[in-house]
Amino acid sequence: MKSNILMILILTSIMVAISLFSFQSRRNISILTDLALELNELENSIQDSNDRFNDVEANLDNIRQRIDGLALEQSDFDTRFNSYRDSTSSSLSILRSRTVSRVQFESILEERFSELEGLSHTEQENPDLELVAWDAEGSRDGALQLLENNPNNISALKTLGRIAYEEGDLYSAESYYLKVIDFDTADEESFQILSRITYRSGRYPESITYYKRLVSLNRNPNSLTGLGRCFYMTKDYGKAYEQAMDALSLNSDYHPALELKKDVSLALGRNDEAEEALLQILERNRSFDNLISLGNFYRETGQEELSLEVYEEAYKANPLETLSQQEIQVELLRTMMAVAYGHGSDSRMDSYYRDAELLGGDEEIHILMLRRLKELNQTRKVLKSIELFEANYPASSYIEEVKTIKDWAKGV
Repeated sequence: MKSNILMILILTSIMVAISLFSFQSRRNISILTDLALELNELENSIQDSNDRFNDVEANLDNIRQRIDGLALEQSDFDTRFNSYRDSTSSSLSILRSRTVSRVQFESILEERFSELEGLSHTEQENPDLELVAWDAEGSRDGALQLLENNPNNISALKTLGRIAYEEGDLYSAESYYLKVIDFDTADEESFQILSRITYRSGRYPESITYYKRLVSLNRNPNSLTGLGRCFYMTKDYGKAYEQAMDALSLNSDYHPALELKKDVSLALGRNDEAEEALLQILERNRSFDNLISLGNFYRETGQEELSLEVYEEAYKANPLETLSQQEIQVELLRTMMAVAYGHGSDSRMDSYYRDAELLGGDEEIHILMLRRLKELNQTRKVLKSIELFEANYPASSYIEEVKTIKDWAKGV
Protein backbone atom coordinates (compact mmCIF):
# COMPACT_ATOMS: atom_id res chain seq x y z
CA MET A 1 0.00 0.00 0.00
CA LYS A 2 2.73 2.41 0.99
CA SER A 3 4.66 1.51 -2.09
CA ASN A 4 1.64 2.37 -4.28
CA ILE A 5 1.26 5.75 -2.64
CA LEU A 6 4.96 6.42 -3.15
CA MET A 7 4.70 5.48 -6.78
CA ILE A 8 1.76 7.82 -7.25
CA LEU A 9 3.66 10.69 -5.64
CA ILE A 10 6.65 10.06 -7.84
CA LEU A 11 4.52 9.99 -11.00
CA THR A 12 2.72 13.17 -9.91
CA SER A 13 6.07 14.93 -9.36
CA ILE A 14 7.31 13.84 -12.76
CA MET A 15 4.14 15.14 -14.46
CA VAL A 16 4.41 18.48 -12.64
CA ALA A 17 8.06 18.76 -13.66
CA ILE A 18 7.19 17.97 -17.28
CA SER A 19 4.43 20.61 -17.23
CA LEU A 20 6.78 23.20 -15.77
CA PHE A 21 9.45 22.33 -18.35
CA SER A 22 6.92 22.56 -21.18
CA PHE A 23 5.69 25.91 -19.91
CA GLN A 24 9.25 27.22 -19.63
CA SER A 25 10.04 25.96 -23.13
CA ARG A 26 7.00 27.68 -24.59
CA ARG A 27 8.02 30.85 -22.72
CA ASN A 28 11.58 30.61 -24.02
CA ILE A 29 10.33 30.06 -27.55
CA SER A 30 8.14 33.15 -27.25
CA ILE A 31 11.06 35.18 -25.98
CA LEU A 32 13.28 33.91 -28.79
CA THR A 33 10.60 34.76 -31.32
CA ASP A 34 10.33 38.29 -29.95
CA LEU A 35 14.11 38.64 -30.05
CA ALA A 36 14.18 37.41 -33.63
CA LEU A 37 11.58 39.99 -34.61
CA GLU A 38 13.51 42.73 -32.85
CA LEU A 39 16.72 41.61 -34.54
CA ASN A 40 15.00 41.68 -37.92
CA GLU A 41 13.72 45.20 -37.25
CA LEU A 42 17.22 46.24 -36.19
CA GLU A 43 18.70 44.79 -39.38
CA ASN A 44 16.12 46.67 -41.44
CA SER A 45 16.93 49.86 -39.54
CA ILE A 46 20.64 49.35 -40.16
CA GLN A 47 19.96 48.77 -43.86
CA ASP A 48 17.89 51.97 -44.02
CA SER A 49 20.70 53.84 -42.29
CA ASN A 50 23.22 52.44 -44.76
CA ASP A 51 21.00 53.48 -47.67
CA ARG A 52 20.67 56.97 -46.25
CA PHE A 53 24.41 57.12 -45.66
CA ASN A 54 25.06 56.07 -49.26
CA ASP A 55 22.65 58.74 -50.46
CA VAL A 56 24.48 61.34 -48.38
CA GLU A 57 27.82 60.15 -49.75
CA ALA A 58 26.49 60.38 -53.31
CA ASN A 59 25.17 63.87 -52.65
CA LEU A 60 28.51 64.91 -51.19
CA ASP A 61 30.30 63.58 -54.26
CA ASN A 62 27.98 65.61 -56.48
CA ILE A 63 28.55 68.69 -54.34
CA ARG A 64 32.29 68.23 -54.47
CA GLN A 65 32.20 67.95 -58.27
CA ARG A 66 30.07 71.08 -58.51
CA ILE A 67 32.41 72.90 -56.15
CA ASP A 68 35.44 71.90 -58.18
CA GLY A 69 33.76 73.10 -61.35
CA LEU A 70 32.86 76.40 -59.70
CA ALA A 71 36.42 76.86 -58.49
CA LEU A 72 37.64 76.43 -62.06
CA GLU A 73 35.02 78.89 -63.28
CA GLN A 74 36.31 81.34 -60.67
CA SER A 75 39.84 80.74 -61.93
CA ASP A 76 38.58 81.43 -65.46
CA PHE A 77 36.94 84.61 -64.15
CA ASP A 78 40.29 85.72 -62.68
CA THR A 79 42.09 84.83 -65.90
CA ARG A 80 39.58 86.78 -68.01
CA PHE A 81 39.86 89.77 -65.69
CA ASN A 82 43.65 89.73 -65.91
CA SER A 83 43.40 89.31 -69.67
CA TYR A 84 41.13 92.36 -69.94
CA ARG A 85 43.47 94.33 -67.68
CA ASP A 86 46.73 93.30 -69.34
CA SER A 87 45.58 93.53 -72.95
CA THR A 88 44.24 97.10 -72.83
CA SER A 89 46.47 98.73 -75.42
CA SER A 90 44.36 101.86 -75.80
CA SER A 91 41.71 103.88 -74.02
CA LEU A 92 39.07 102.23 -76.17
CA SER A 93 39.23 98.61 -74.95
CA ILE A 94 36.11 97.01 -73.57
CA LEU A 95 35.68 96.78 -69.77
CA ARG A 96 38.89 98.73 -69.10
CA SER A 97 40.61 98.23 -65.77
CA ARG A 98 41.84 101.84 -65.76
CA THR A 99 38.23 103.02 -65.80
CA VAL A 100 36.89 100.65 -63.15
CA SER A 101 38.58 99.06 -60.19
CA ARG A 102 38.50 95.30 -59.73
CA VAL A 103 35.75 95.63 -57.14
CA GLN A 104 33.69 97.77 -59.51
CA PHE A 105 34.49 95.40 -62.36
CA GLU A 106 33.19 92.41 -60.44
CA SER A 107 30.12 94.37 -59.37
CA ILE A 108 29.37 95.28 -62.98
CA LEU A 109 29.76 91.68 -64.15
CA GLU A 110 28.12 89.88 -61.25
CA GLU A 111 25.01 89.07 -63.27
CA ARG A 112 27.16 87.80 -66.15
CA PHE A 113 29.04 85.19 -64.16
CA SER A 114 26.05 83.86 -62.25
CA GLU A 115 24.95 81.39 -64.92
CA LEU A 116 26.41 78.41 -63.00
CA GLU A 117 23.22 76.68 -61.91
CA GLY A 118 21.72 79.96 -60.74
CA LEU A 119 24.39 80.60 -58.12
CA SER A 120 24.88 84.16 -56.96
CA HIS A 121 28.17 86.04 -57.33
CA THR A 122 28.85 85.60 -53.61
CA GLU A 123 28.55 81.84 -53.94
CA GLN A 124 30.95 81.91 -56.88
CA GLU A 125 33.50 83.80 -54.80
CA ASN A 126 33.05 81.17 -52.06
CA PRO A 127 32.40 77.91 -53.92
CA ASP A 128 32.35 75.85 -50.72
CA LEU A 129 29.34 77.58 -49.16
CA GLU A 130 27.16 74.60 -49.96
CA LEU A 131 29.67 72.17 -48.51
CA VAL A 132 30.09 74.13 -45.26
CA ALA A 133 26.38 74.20 -44.46
CA TRP A 134 26.72 74.12 -40.67
CA ASP A 135 27.22 76.43 -37.73
CA ALA A 136 30.89 77.26 -38.23
CA GLU A 137 31.54 78.28 -34.64
CA GLY A 138 29.86 75.19 -33.22
CA SER A 139 31.73 72.93 -35.60
CA ARG A 140 35.00 74.69 -34.88
CA ASP A 141 34.59 74.20 -31.13
CA GLY A 142 33.66 70.56 -31.53
CA ALA A 143 36.59 69.88 -33.85
CA LEU A 144 39.06 71.59 -31.50
CA GLN A 145 37.80 69.45 -28.61
CA LEU A 146 38.31 66.32 -30.70
CA LEU A 147 41.87 67.40 -31.50
CA GLU A 148 42.62 67.86 -27.80
CA ASN A 149 41.91 64.17 -27.28
CA ASN A 150 43.43 63.07 -30.59
CA PRO A 151 45.64 65.54 -32.51
CA ASN A 152 45.47 63.25 -35.56
CA ASN A 153 41.67 63.09 -35.84
CA ILE A 154 41.16 63.35 -39.61
CA SER A 155 37.49 64.33 -39.40
CA ALA A 156 38.31 67.23 -37.06
CA LEU A 157 41.23 68.37 -39.23
CA LYS A 158 39.05 68.38 -42.35
CA THR A 159 36.29 70.28 -40.54
CA LEU A 160 38.72 72.99 -39.47
CA GLY A 161 40.23 73.02 -42.94
CA ARG A 162 36.83 73.55 -44.58
CA ILE A 163 35.94 76.36 -42.19
CA ALA A 164 39.29 78.10 -42.73
CA TYR A 165 38.95 77.78 -46.51
CA GLU A 166 35.40 79.11 -46.40
CA GLU A 167 36.54 82.09 -44.34
CA GLY A 168 39.38 82.84 -46.76
CA ASP A 169 42.15 81.82 -44.37
CA LEU A 170 44.06 79.88 -46.99
CA TYR A 171 47.20 79.52 -44.87
CA SER A 172 45.35 77.73 -42.05
CA ALA A 173 43.25 75.69 -44.47
CA GLU A 174 46.39 74.49 -46.22
CA SER A 175 48.06 73.48 -42.96
CA TYR A 176 45.04 71.43 -41.86
CA TYR A 177 44.71 69.61 -45.18
CA LEU A 178 48.46 68.91 -45.31
CA LYS A 179 48.07 67.12 -41.97
CA VAL A 180 45.17 65.12 -43.39
CA ILE A 181 47.15 63.79 -46.36
CA ASP A 182 49.98 62.83 -43.98
CA PHE A 183 47.57 60.20 -42.65
CA ASP A 184 45.37 59.60 -45.69
CA THR A 185 47.14 59.87 -49.04
CA ALA A 186 43.92 59.15 -50.94
CA ASP A 187 41.66 61.83 -49.45
CA GLU A 188 40.15 63.41 -52.55
CA GLU A 189 38.70 66.44 -50.77
CA SER A 190 42.11 67.39 -49.38
CA PHE A 191 43.79 67.29 -52.78
CA GLN A 192 40.93 69.30 -54.29
CA ILE A 193 41.33 72.10 -51.74
CA LEU A 194 45.14 72.02 -51.79
CA SER A 195 45.17 72.26 -55.59
CA ARG A 196 42.87 75.28 -55.48
CA ILE A 197 44.79 77.03 -52.70
CA THR A 198 48.12 76.68 -54.47
CA TYR A 199 46.58 77.76 -57.79
CA ARG A 200 45.01 80.85 -56.24
CA SER A 201 48.36 81.63 -54.59
CA GLY A 202 50.17 81.45 -57.94
CA ARG A 203 52.19 78.40 -56.87
CA TYR A 204 51.50 76.55 -60.08
CA PRO A 205 54.18 73.81 -59.85
CA GLU A 206 52.76 72.77 -56.45
CA SER A 207 49.25 72.96 -57.82
CA ILE A 208 50.27 70.68 -60.70
CA THR A 209 51.50 68.09 -58.17
CA TYR A 210 48.20 68.15 -56.28
CA TYR A 211 46.09 68.09 -59.44
CA LYS A 212 48.04 65.10 -60.76
CA ARG A 213 47.24 63.22 -57.57
CA LEU A 214 43.61 64.34 -57.83
CA VAL A 215 43.41 63.04 -61.42
CA SER A 216 44.80 59.69 -60.26
CA LEU A 217 42.07 59.53 -57.59
CA ASN A 218 39.20 60.78 -59.75
CA ARG A 219 39.79 61.33 -63.44
CA ASN A 220 36.94 63.64 -64.40
CA PRO A 221 36.56 66.85 -66.47
CA ASN A 222 37.04 69.01 -63.37
CA SER A 223 40.36 67.57 -62.30
CA LEU A 224 41.70 67.30 -65.86
CA THR A 225 40.80 70.91 -66.67
CA GLY A 226 42.33 72.09 -63.39
CA LEU A 227 45.58 70.37 -64.24
CA GLY A 228 45.46 71.80 -67.76
CA ARG A 229 44.87 75.32 -66.44
CA CYS A 230 48.01 74.98 -64.26
CA PHE A 231 50.06 73.90 -67.29
CA TYR A 232 48.64 76.87 -69.20
CA MET A 233 49.71 79.29 -66.45
CA THR A 234 53.26 77.87 -66.63
CA LYS A 235 53.18 78.27 -70.45
CA ASP A 236 53.39 74.53 -71.01
CA TYR A 237 50.78 74.81 -73.73
CA GLY A 238 51.29 71.34 -75.17
CA LYS A 239 50.38 69.61 -71.91
CA ALA A 240 47.60 72.11 -71.27
CA TYR A 241 46.07 71.26 -74.64
CA GLU A 242 46.26 67.52 -73.89
CA GLN A 243 44.40 67.97 -70.61
CA ALA A 244 41.72 70.12 -72.24
CA MET A 245 41.12 67.52 -74.93
CA ASP A 246 41.07 64.69 -72.34
CA ALA A 247 38.44 66.60 -70.35
CA LEU A 248 36.35 67.21 -73.47
CA SER A 249 36.56 63.52 -74.35
CA LEU A 250 34.65 62.90 -71.12
CA ASN A 251 32.24 65.82 -71.53
CA SER A 252 32.30 67.60 -74.87
CA ASP A 253 30.27 70.56 -73.55
CA TYR A 254 32.24 71.17 -70.33
CA HIS A 255 32.57 74.97 -70.31
CA PRO A 256 35.88 75.36 -68.38
CA ALA A 257 37.53 72.80 -70.68
CA LEU A 258 36.28 74.66 -73.77
CA GLU A 259 37.62 77.92 -72.32
CA LEU A 260 40.96 76.22 -71.72
CA LYS A 261 41.02 74.83 -75.26
CA LYS A 262 40.30 78.31 -76.61
CA ASP A 263 43.04 79.97 -74.54
CA VAL A 264 45.64 77.30 -75.36
CA SER A 265 44.75 77.30 -79.06
CA LEU A 266 45.22 81.07 -79.19
CA ALA A 267 48.58 80.73 -77.44
CA LEU A 268 49.64 78.09 -79.97
CA GLY A 269 48.38 80.15 -82.92
CA ARG A 270 45.66 77.64 -83.76
CA ASN A 271 42.96 80.19 -84.51
CA ASP A 272 40.65 77.68 -86.19
CA GLU A 273 40.50 75.54 -83.04
CA ALA A 274 40.06 78.61 -80.84
CA GLU A 275 37.12 79.74 -82.99
CA GLU A 276 35.67 76.23 -82.88
CA ALA A 277 35.77 76.26 -79.07
CA LEU A 278 34.23 79.73 -78.89
CA LEU A 279 31.40 78.75 -81.23
CA GLN A 280 30.74 75.61 -79.18
CA ILE A 281 30.60 77.69 -76.00
CA LEU A 282 28.21 80.07 -77.71
CA GLU A 283 26.04 77.20 -78.93
CA ARG A 284 25.79 76.01 -75.33
CA ASN A 285 24.96 79.45 -73.97
CA ARG A 286 24.51 82.50 -76.19
CA SER A 287 25.14 84.89 -73.31
CA PHE A 288 26.46 88.45 -73.35
CA ASP A 289 29.91 87.43 -72.11
CA ASN A 290 30.26 84.58 -74.58
CA LEU A 291 29.31 86.91 -77.43
CA ILE A 292 31.89 89.43 -76.23
CA SER A 293 34.56 86.71 -76.16
CA LEU A 294 33.79 85.74 -79.76
CA GLY A 295 33.69 89.40 -80.83
CA ASN A 296 37.07 90.01 -79.19
CA PHE A 297 38.49 86.99 -80.97
CA TYR A 298 37.33 88.24 -84.38
CA ARG A 299 38.67 91.71 -83.61
CA GLU A 300 42.08 90.40 -82.49
CA THR A 301 42.36 88.21 -85.59
CA GLY A 302 41.57 91.10 -87.95
CA GLN A 303 38.01 90.06 -88.82
CA GLU A 304 36.43 93.47 -88.10
CA GLU A 305 33.14 92.90 -89.94
CA LEU A 306 32.45 89.67 -88.03
CA SER A 307 33.48 91.26 -84.76
CA LEU A 308 31.03 94.13 -85.26
CA GLU A 309 28.20 91.72 -86.08
CA VAL A 310 28.82 89.77 -82.87
CA TYR A 311 29.32 92.92 -80.77
CA GLU A 312 26.03 94.30 -82.08
CA GLU A 313 24.22 91.12 -81.08
CA ALA A 314 25.72 91.41 -77.60
CA TYR A 315 24.74 95.08 -77.46
CA LYS A 316 21.13 94.27 -78.27
CA ALA A 317 21.10 91.38 -75.79
CA ASN A 318 22.15 93.54 -72.83
CA PRO A 319 19.09 95.09 -71.13
CA LEU A 320 19.43 98.62 -69.75
CA GLU A 321 17.86 97.89 -66.37
CA THR A 322 20.69 98.97 -64.06
CA LEU A 323 23.45 101.57 -64.01
CA SER A 324 26.07 98.85 -64.32
CA GLN A 325 24.41 97.54 -67.47
CA GLN A 326 24.42 101.05 -68.95
CA GLU A 327 28.13 101.35 -68.15
CA ILE A 328 28.74 98.07 -69.95
CA GLN A 329 26.78 99.37 -72.95
CA VAL A 330 28.92 102.50 -73.14
CA GLU A 331 32.12 100.45 -72.87
CA LEU A 332 30.89 98.18 -75.63
CA LEU A 333 29.95 101.16 -77.79
CA ARG A 334 33.51 102.48 -77.36
CA THR A 335 34.91 99.23 -78.64
CA MET A 336 32.44 99.05 -81.52
CA MET A 337 33.17 102.68 -82.39
CA ALA A 338 36.92 101.99 -82.47
CA VAL A 339 36.46 98.96 -84.73
CA ALA A 340 34.05 100.84 -87.02
CA TYR A 341 36.49 103.78 -87.20
CA GLY A 342 39.34 101.50 -88.21
CA HIS A 343 37.08 99.68 -90.66
CA GLY A 344 35.79 102.94 -92.21
CA SER A 345 32.15 102.13 -91.53
CA ASP A 346 30.57 105.60 -91.38
CA SER A 347 26.96 104.45 -91.05
CA ARG A 348 27.82 102.32 -88.06
CA MET A 349 29.79 105.17 -86.46
CA ASP A 350 26.75 107.45 -86.80
CA SER A 351 24.55 104.80 -85.19
CA TYR A 352 26.94 104.16 -82.31
CA TYR A 353 27.41 107.87 -81.70
CA ARG A 354 23.65 108.45 -81.48
CA ASP A 355 23.24 105.53 -79.08
CA ALA A 356 26.03 106.89 -76.89
CA GLU A 357 24.36 110.30 -76.77
CA LEU A 358 21.11 108.67 -75.65
CA LEU A 359 23.06 107.07 -72.81
CA GLY A 360 24.47 110.41 -71.68
CA GLY A 361 27.37 110.79 -74.10
CA ASP A 362 30.98 109.68 -73.96
CA GLU A 363 34.06 111.77 -74.73
CA GLU A 364 36.04 108.95 -76.38
CA ILE A 365 33.18 108.11 -78.73
CA HIS A 366 32.75 111.82 -79.40
CA ILE A 367 36.44 112.36 -80.23
CA LEU A 368 36.39 109.43 -82.67
CA MET A 369 33.37 110.90 -84.39
CA LEU A 370 35.11 114.27 -84.53
CA ARG A 371 38.23 112.74 -86.11
CA ARG A 372 36.12 110.99 -88.72
CA LEU A 373 34.24 114.18 -89.61
CA LYS A 374 37.58 115.94 -90.10
CA GLU A 375 38.79 113.12 -92.38
CA LEU A 376 35.60 113.56 -94.42
CA ASN A 377 36.20 117.37 -94.59
CA GLN A 378 32.76 118.08 -93.14
CA THR A 379 33.82 121.40 -91.56
CA ARG A 380 30.33 122.56 -90.57
CA LYS A 381 29.62 119.35 -88.70
CA VAL A 382 33.11 119.49 -87.19
CA LEU A 383 32.54 122.95 -85.70
CA LYS A 384 29.14 121.97 -84.33
CA SER A 385 30.59 118.80 -82.84
CA ILE A 386 33.46 120.79 -81.24
CA GLU A 387 30.97 123.18 -79.66
CA LEU A 388 29.18 120.25 -78.01
CA PHE A 389 32.47 118.65 -76.96
CA GLU A 390 33.79 121.81 -75.28
CA ALA A 391 30.50 122.27 -73.44
CA ASN A 392 30.27 118.68 -72.22
CA TYR A 393 33.94 117.84 -71.58
CA PRO A 394 35.82 121.06 -70.67
CA ALA A 395 38.49 119.17 -68.69
CA SER A 396 39.00 116.41 -71.25
CA SER A 397 42.48 115.09 -71.96
CA TYR A 398 41.60 115.52 -75.65
CA ILE A 399 41.04 119.26 -75.35
CA GLU A 400 44.32 120.16 -77.11
CA GLU A 401 43.50 117.85 -80.02
CA VAL A 402 40.06 119.45 -80.21
CA LYS A 403 41.62 122.92 -80.39
CA THR A 404 43.88 121.76 -83.25
CA ILE A 405 40.89 120.39 -85.16
CA LYS A 406 39.01 123.63 -84.46
CA ASP A 407 41.85 125.72 -85.92
CA TRP A 408 41.87 123.47 -88.98
CA ALA A 409 38.11 123.85 -89.48
CA LYS A 410 38.25 127.64 -89.17
CA GLY A 411 41.18 127.78 -91.55
CA VAL A 412 39.28 125.88 -94.16
